[in-house]
Amino acid sequence: MLDKIDLKIMNILENNSRISIKNIAKECNLNQGTIRNRIEKLKKNGVILGYGARIKYDTIGMEEVILGINIAPEYFIQVMRELKSNPYISELYKTSGDHSAVAMIVATHDRMDELLPKIQKIEGIINIYPAFIQGTVK
Repeated sequence: MLDKIDLKIMNILENNSRISIKNIAKECNLNQGTIRNRIEKLKKNGVILGYGARIKYDTIGMEEVILGINIAPEYFIQVMRELKSNPYISELYKTSGDHSAVAMIVATHDRMDELLPKIQKIEGIINIYPAFIQGTVK
């Protein structure tokens, strides 16, 4: 179970993943060793998945597509494995609701035109619903 300190650490890291342990410790009024241990525990428990930069892909001639994917239940594991191995899929989520899964795809325009039909043809995929990102608000 997470406490207020863990939640504060996660909030700080979410806003600036490059912040130093020293500065997190100052903001939390704790020593650096305590912060380091808590972050390691959050990583070990799968709460913190990783760190990274957010990139505005359209500035470098690439497209981002959020792809809703409907998968036949008997093919779900097989399809997810295949999608996970695709280097153009930067994020992949199991979901409930309108789609079985949602993926984030990043590629050049020409490559995207090839990728979407290939994904649609994967055995077990019923349909795909691409949403091309037009701009980032937050």
